[in-house]
Amino acid sequence: MKRLKTQLILLSGVMIAGGALLMGGALQAAEETPSTRSIIDQLKPSDGAFGFRGVRIVPPKKVMQNPEGSAVKPAKVTQEPPKPAPSPDPVKTTEPPKADPAPQPVKQAKAEPPSVNFKVTFEFNSVRLTEDAKRVLDNLGAALVSEELKVFRFLVAGHTDAKGSRDYNMALSKKRAASVRRYLVDTFRMAPARLQTTGYGEDRLLDPNKPNNAANRRVQITNLGPYQ
Repeated sequence: MKRLKTQLILLSGVMIAGGALLMGGALQAAEETPSTRSIIDQLKPSDGAFGFRGVRIVPPKKVMQNPEGSAVKPAKVTQEPPKPAPSPDPVKTTEPPKADPAPQPVKQAKAEPPSVNFKVTFEFNSVRLTEDAKRVLDNLGAALVSEELKVFRFLVAGHTDAKGSRDYNMALSKKRAASVRRYLVDTFRMAPARLQTTGYGEDRLLDPNKPNNAANRRVQITNLGPYQ
């Protein structure tokens, strides 16, 4: 009897530990969906993202003043009459000095526009969004209509892995990008002109060393600059 109680206690401990692990895994999976705040911070443009920096304003020259406050007039210069020029020496033929090469303008590097990759899942061989995808896009849409990002326009780009033919993947990536755009416009009443779409198929793999990796199947959002 005592031995049976001991076995029951050990079994209960194993079940509790297993439940804790399952809860921890669920929490970790939930954290894989980026929050609205995180998306805003990643898509906000940094200094120089849509232009060049380094413009320097030169202040105007100051005019010297006397203690009474009036401007100081330049002193008059008395010029002496020109002296007769000396007799010219024999003309020597010399090569003109070579001019220094003109300095080349320094080009300033333009910062890359902010961009974020999202794991947006679709039903098999379809452009229909899964429920997990809609949760991700709900956070994305809330970020795009926020005060920080509502003045910008964005590119929605679809990507696939290398499974299947290149033409098929290219067409599928474009259709899925359009599906994401349609969901954002319909759900958040966004101006359609704020979202452009394109598809790259398998041409821009996130993990080129593993072309069939699921990480390559994604939707990328890029900030294109102010919306006009």
